[in-house]
Amino acid sequence: MIINSIDKIRFMESDSKAVFYNQETNSSFGELVHNNFTCKIGWNSSLIAPKILEIESNIYSIGIDQNFAVIDFNSNEIILNVELPYFFYDTKIYKERMYICMELEILVLDKSNYSILKEIPLPDFYEEINFEDNLEIITCVDGSIIKNNI
Repeated sequence: MIINSIDKIRFMESDSKAVFYNQETNSSFGELVHNNFTCKIGWNSSLIAPKILEIESNIYSIGIDQNFAVIDFNSNEIILNVELPYFFYDTKIYKERMYICMELEILVLDKSNYSILKEIPLPDFYEEINFEDNLEIITCVDGSIIKNNI
């Protein structure tokens, strides 16, 4: 999948399905293109770019600002579209789980059906997550570490 930067006029004129768009705050725009399917996104900052991760063949996640989606380019469908409570930082896959890492929380989803398995509140801003066997190890900016069994 590729993301092409476009201007607001092209975004508004496009017939493509909008995954993320906020008329009040968006100042950056793009088109996601893969195979024969195109969709469009808008986001707030020109300083950061959306993060894209291939979950499975032709299935991608995309996150930016307080938005997260999973797009299936096999069926040309947006199969998950979530407005997040905190700013999106990263997506990680471990075993059959997807971790949506945000500023102050991590959502853990079942990778097969995208249902929420648990929410992990963080004591400070997210820095990184690592995995060892059946253990999640989350580090925050203030140095605090959270360890959870998977």
